[in-house]
Amino acid sequence: MINKTAFVRRTLVAISVPATLLAAVLGGAAPANADAPFGTPHQIVQNSSDGQLLWTVPTGTSSVHVHLVGGSGADGQPGAGSPGGQGGHGGIVDETIAVKPGQTLDLLPGSAASLGGAEHWYGDSVGGDGGLGDSNGNGGTGGAATWVTLDGQVIATAGGGGGGGGGGAIYTYKGGNGGDAGQPGSDGSGYGAGSGAPGNIAGASDVQHGESAGDAPLVSYAGGGGGGGAGWNGASLGGGRAGGSGTYGGGGGGGAAGGLSWGADKDVTYSTRSVSGDGLVLIEWTVASETTSNLTAPASAPQGRPVTLTDTISPAIAGGPAIGGEVKFEMIDVNSYVKTTIGTAKVVDGVATLTTDSLPPGQYQGVHAIYSGDDNYQGSTSDFVYPKITAPIKTVSLSPTSLAFGNVALKSLRTKDVQVTNTGSIDWSWNSASTDNADVNMPKTTCGSLKPGESCTVTISYQPHTLGAITAHITFDTAFGTLTIPVTGTGVTPAPTVTKVSPNSGSHNGGTRTTITGTNFVKVSSITLGGKKLTAVSCSSSTSCQATTPAGTVGAHDVRVTTATGTSPTTTADRFTYK
Repeated sequence: MINKTAFVRRTLVAISVPATLLAAVLGGAAPANADAPFGTPHQIVQNSSDGQLLWTVPTGTSSVHVHLVGGSGADGQPGAGSPGGQGGHGGIVDETIAVKPGQTLDLLPGSAASLGGAEHWYGDSVGGDGGLGDSNGNGGTGGAATWVTLDGQVIATAGGGGGGGGGGAIYTYKGGNGGDAGQPGSDGSGYGAGSGAPGNIAGASDVQHGESAGDAPLVSYAGGGGGGGAGWNGASLGGGRAGGSGTYGGGGGGGAAGGLSWGADKDVTYSTRSVSGDGLVLIEWTVASETTSNLTAPASAPQGRPVTLTDTISPAIAGGPAIGGEVKFEMIDVNSYVKTTIGTAKVVDGVATLTTDSLPPGQYQGVHAIYSGDDNYQGSTSDFVYPKITAPIKTVSLSPTSLAFGNVALKSLRTKDVQVTNTGSIDWSWNSASTDNADVNMPKTTCGSLKPGESCTVTISYQPHTLGAITAHITFDTAFGTLTIPVTGTGVTPAPTVTKVSPNSGSHNGGTRTTITGTNFVKVSSITLGGKKLTAVSCSSSTSCQATTPAGTVGAHDVRVTTATGTSPTTTADRFTYK
């Protein structure tokens, strides 16, 4: 009987296999690497003699190429007068699987079957027994399947080869060859020869798995056992389908079908090894290049002012492709250890930049940058930086800083504008405004709330109701405290007017004494006639003055009165005519 021994799990041992030897151990040509990402390539070959291997996906690995080879089926034993059939070859599966660091691959390489030897298998991946034949024409055992799981889920299986049929009791009644993985075996030769059993769970019966096409197998596919050679009088003792009945010497038993192969990757490729041998698993992966993250930030900034965080990603190996991915900027309170994500930024030319104004005041938080990594580069985390966020700046500027209205005639209204600019680091707003002089007011404003750097306009009016100079203030109650706009001005009487000149004519040689009647004759500085000053000016009231005309040219001329607040405008009522 064949001794079938299931091996226990083994720990990870790195194996270095020269490329020139891989073709021999892989059951064909060594798999060609696809365009490998930037980093360091690695490879492990796990033979069936090495046993089971649990392998943990290392940091910096995003995909694994898996190459599986199933075990070959055993040849059938010769009968009394005919040879047994050859065992079928195991299957080959190639696929690439996406993985994450920390996941576990279980590598389970099945062995080839051999009469009288030990077969290595796992679970139900063992090949079926060969049937017993007369005169030692026993069928060969099916080869064990090779399979791989990822975190307990089957991702690939390479079926074993079918066992060869046993030789018949009559010479030249050869047993059928076992089928390669996934293929039926050949019929035995001679009268009453039987066909081989299909591949199935354990290879010992005609029952197959029953999974739908494309579904991951619940268990692996081993090769079926070959049929035994038929004995005298057609005794049916095949382990697969036995040879058919015969009168004296039955034909050799049929070779069993090889086990099916399966892969989870949509681009999986299947083939069959060209030589007999044990199964194995080869895995190839690339570890992305290590990186370092260096975070810089201002040592201090006032609350509300933007702070720029810059993370520079440096690869351990220079000369690779551009660094991609993104950086998460995280803040940790040094007292409570509460973590807060400030924001994320894409990596551009190895640098990720984030500008934020949301850092709280004080120096009680550490900020670090967490680089996610990409297909070519491993992630990395920067050291902490501790930017000190000082008290907010609460200042505004005025342009102009004060208003001087100068002389303004009584009851006349004059306005001026002041531009207010928020030069602080947080928003500015005002609640109320007041004046300490009824003649000074704020008729309108565009100011409401100002963000840092924004401006608005305040319009101030002055309408004097009393004579003389004033100093007043418009005062705002604001989020930054009190804001005061100083205002100065002088209330003066209105400019004079002339309403009558009497007499209104005289000699062009001058000397005519005339009376000028009008308004606002206050502090009269001069009276002119045609631009020449009258003499002997005497004002008896704010409405009447007397003066003597100078010499002039024949014709009508305007009499104009000048005071501290102005000169009377010309009208038809102020005419004096020289004769």
